[in-house]
Amino acid sequence: MAKLSDVLDALRNGAVLHLSLVKKPTWELHDGAAIKTINTRTVQSLLKRRAIVSAGDSLFPDIPSQTWRYAEPK
Repeated sequence: MAKLSDVLDALRNGAVLHLSLVKKPTWELHDGAAIKTINTRTVQSLLKRRAIVSAGDSLFPDIPSQTWRYAEPK
């Protein structure tokens, strides 16, 4: 299981957080070389941070965006 700080560091370095809806909702961290599954609890903590922003639309109204990135806060 990935630690919150490790996921946040990866996002700062250009990784992307994706919500996959293939069989069940699954959060995945893509860094260009590998894909890591991230647990929902960690993602919930991440999404509370202003620096983690939606980078796309969602498929359904009650589901969050499928793509999230790090954006340096002003």
